[in-house]
Amino acid sequence: MAVKRWLGTEKKVCEALGKRHIGGPGEPDCRGGGEVVEVKSQRRPVNQWQMKEILGKPWSAGRPTIVASTSGFTPGARRLAASRPGAYMFKVYGSGSARSSRRINPSRG
Repeated sequence: MAVKRWLGTEKKVCEALGKRHIGGPGEPDCRGGGEVVEVKSQRRPVNQWQMKEILGKPWSAGRPTIVASTSGFTPGARRLAASRPGAYMFKVYGSGSARSSRRINPSRG
């Protein structure tokens, strides 16, 4: 059952963001519009080590990367994402929607 729950969350987040669900080993959970998305459906907030791993994936290099989490982010993960241009964090709520979207990196203009 738990496997189906996280997969359902991935699909709902991808749909809410208007991205195509991909998933699978070595792939982002979804992509579209030049962005890639990794969804973390877990009980604990995404920590800095998980964020470092996500942002270091080959598919994330040079692309805007969205990390969506059902449980939020630790301060270390927030700092790491803020230090990388094009990294965004979304808190996913119970319905699977990606609300409370806040751009982490200010516009450079």
